[in-house]
Order: sequence, then C-alpha cells, then structure tokens
Amino acid sequence: MSVESEYRRAELPFEEEPDPVVRMPKRMVTLADDGPAGVGLRLVLGVALLGAALGGSLGAVGLGIVHATRALPSPVALATLAPVLPAAPTVPAVYALSAVASADAGVVAPGPQFETAQQAIGVGRPLAQALRAVGVPRAEVGRAIAALDRFLNMRALQPDDRVAAMREPGTRTLLRVEYRRAATQVWAAVRDDVGQWRGERVEVVMRTETVRAGFRVEGSVEASLQAAGLNSEVVPRIAEAFAAMDLPARLLAHDVLRVVVEEERMNGQFFRYGRVLAVDYRGALGRRRGYLVTYASGASDWFDGHGTSWERGPLRSPVPSARITSRFNPRRMHPVLHVIKPHNGVDWAAPTGTPVYAPAEGVVLSVGPAGPSGNLIRVRHPHLGVETGYCHLSRFAAGLHPGQHVRVHQLIGYIGTTGRSTGPHLHFSVKRGGAFIDPLTLHGVRRGVPAALRDRFSADARQRGSELDQIAVNGETLAPINEVAPPPSGLLVPGTADAGDVSAPEADGPDESLDEPDEAD
Repeated sequence: MSVESEYRRAELPFEEEPDPVVRMPKRMVTLADDGPAGVGLRLVLGVALLGAALGGSLGAVGLGIVHATRALPSPVALATLAPVLPAAPTVPAVYALSAVASADAGVVAPGPQFETAQQAIGVGRPLAQALRAVGVPRAEVGRAIAALDRFLNMRALQPDDRVAAMREPGTRTLLRVEYRRAATQVWAAVRDDVGQWRGERVEVVMRTETVRAGFRVEGSVEASLQAAGLNSEVVPRIAEAFAAMDLPARLLAHDVLRVVVEEERMNGQFFRYGRVLAVDYRGALGRRRGYLVTYASGASDWFDGHGTSWERGPLRSPVPSARITSRFNPRRMHPVLHVIKPHNGVDWAAPTGTPVYAPAEGVVLSVGPAGPSGNLIRVRHPHLGVETGYCHLSRFAAGLHPGQHVRVHQLIGYIGTTGRSTGPHLHFSVKRGGAFIDPLTLHGVRRGVPAALRDRFSADARQRGSELDQIAVNGETLAPINEVAPPPSGLLVPGTADAGDVSAPEADGPDESLDEPDEAD
C-alpha cells in the first residue's frame, strides 16, 4: 500500500472530489442469447440521431423504444452488463497515543502467582469506585476496605495512589487487594479460603527488568499491546519518545512498533513501567529508530543511530522522514533555466502523494494553482511573525480553504510535481516581513551526543539495536536497519538529512532531479 493511499484513507472523514468527466466502460459484453443486441443498440442510436436531425424527436423516441425492446437482453445478460464497482476501501483507523495513561490499565500478562489489574485512584474518586474499576465485586468492596482501614487514613488518599486486584490465574478467583502509596508503601487485604478478609502490611522487594516487545496495530492499540504482553500504561512513555523523535503522537492500523522498556516489578508482580530505552517504528511515515540517553543530572534525550537528536524549533518538518535535497541559496544555478536564480526555500524529496503537514499553528491564506509554483498553499503563523509556502503539490487536503485555522502537524496537502518541476518534491518557503528567509533557521539545531558519552552511546546503541532486531512481530522477523557509526563532531548544523534517513546528509546545492521556481504571490 502506498504512502498516499495509507494517509489518504486515514484522513477522516474523506470525501472524494467529484469527477466532472463521465467515462464509459472500456469494453462492452457481447450478448449471444437474445438476438443481435449490439446491432439493435447501434440502430437505436442511429435512428434517434436521424430523428433529432429531422425535427422528429417524438418519432425517434418511439422507434428507439421499439428497437430497444426487441434487443432487450435477458436478466443474466443485464447482470453481465452492469458495471462491477470496486469495493469501498477499508479506512485504516488512527489511534492517538495519549500523554496520559488510560484510566483502566487493563490486565497484564500473568505473573508467577497472580493475574493483576491495577490503576491510580484518580482525582475525586472514592476508594470504593476505584476498587470496582479494577474488578473487585461489589459485594467484596466493603470487606476489602474494612480490612485496609486499620492501615489507611481514608480522608488522606492521594490521586496517584494505586489499587490492584489480584486473582488466581486459572480460576480468576479474587485472592487479594493491594493499596500502593509508593514503591515501598504497600498494604493488602487478603481473602482466605472461607471468604474472610484480613489486612496486612506488605514487605516489598523491588526489581527492574528490561522487557522487549513488538506488535502490529490490529484492532486497537490496547489489544495489540496486550497481545504483545504489555498494557496501556506504557502508552504515555511511547508518546514521549515519539515527540522527541519528531513523530506524531498516533499510530495507524498496520503500523509496526518494537520497544525495549524497563518494567518495575514488586515482589515478582508488575508494578509500573520505567524508561523506554529504544524504539523502532515502521509504518506510513517510513522507518525511524531512536535510543534514549540519560545524563548524570537525570535529564534525558533521544538520538538516532548516528548519535544525532531530532530537530527542535518553532517549525516542525512539513514532511516527516523526507530528506532535504536542496537548501536556501540566493546564488543557486537553476536546474531548469540554467541561470543564476535565488532558491528561496528548501526542497524535501518524497514520492508523489506523500502527506504534507502544517509545521506550526496558523491560518490558511490561499489554496490553488499559482503558475510555476504549481498547486500552492500559503499559511500565516501570527505567533511566529512568518508566512510559509508549499509548492508543487499534487492535491490539497479535503476541504482546505482560505481563512481556515490549522494546528501543528495537520494534514494540508500531498507532494507532487505540478508547475515548473522536474520531479516530485515539496518546495517549502518562509517569509518574514515580505522577504524570504532560510526555513532551516526556524527548524532548530540538531545536537549530537556529547563527546564524553559518545563511546558509551555507541556501545549501548549497538546492543539496543541488536535487541530490537531480534524482536519478532506476529512470528515475523523484520529486516534490520543498517545504521552507521555516529559522526565525530559533537554538534550538527540545522537542516542536515532527516535523522530517520540512514543515508548521509546531502551537501548544499541543487539536486539535478528536482526544481523549484519563485513562488507566485
């Protein structure tokens, strides 16, 4: 499935633009059962045209009816003549990766003793309601709370405190309820064989394990996570990694995600997720792999296999995962006109139909054809004091119109090669005060791993990369991503090749296969 069709179907709702041309079938079926239908149809048309020419419209209609009746095919033939319409394409679902954990963490994979469901109490929710939410039967809620009452001040419960219902894996009989205030502050209500509950303080042993899992999004993110042995509490951690890797916080149906994540276990049971250490994404946005680096201060950042962070700045990439083939250059030799002509923007190379996104919040100024610029969109970003332009688009997002407000990373169009262009690409420009400026100055600087951590990062990245490559998805081993050693410098200039692309950064100057004219205002 192409990138265009994947994203085109993912935009909900999607309304196909009406085709003003009515096309006839490419071939007609020959009828063999009920007379020379082909001759009869031609005679109908001929007589109708002759009657119209002579002014005998009524006679032409009547004669046509007679011949049409004589040449009427059988019901089977009529069914054969009916055009076979293609089935409506299935629209792949889009799943947002929320930065806040789901209220219901779900049931995690069975541990050595219990099957556990847990969640935070939340703001303003009574303890009884929280216990019901993790599956404690209504008849047992009061008894479990009474058993915990001697340990807990019920007026001082905190929203971040957690409750857990723990069941015997085979029979799913509820055996204990735990109240967890911190990793080492745990109290339990234990149910004995005769159904009586007693309270106790739990001696806690905490251990952190590294878990490797992968899944293809099928049905829902939650169902796919559970099939991989994870639960929805890992979603906020993945969303944070996606934001650092300049990916939108969402997944499409059929996208593939593999992660290496820390899992904190309490007395052998799942307690919560720690850090996501490595991510491998493959889907409609292409491929992207990242590794977490934690500094001595406790702060952390994400880097690709080159040891390079993703861009930070007021503008995001309009075409994630695309590579830059030509930069802003006031003295560029034009690849089509062969004269010195300013290149007033940046070219991003990608196949026709690749989605183009708004790099920041703004208001659409214009949408339509613009001479050499081809299909052009212009967007004003008042909070940045700039205007952005998007040239050579194959088409625009459904319903996009001047005056419309767009949010950051909202779909606005699709890459093409309209106007004066020799290949599919996006020419992206930025104006400030009516003058063109280098767009890459607003994309931020992409940093390299600090020199003091580079050797350790290289070793960790090789290890984590090997772990990611070994994760099978639905029994399938995926082709590895070939990553190169990190570049020697500690800092990279803005606008190097996208970190998700494993090719070397492009040099400044034109790409002979692509072109960009001045924008038509």
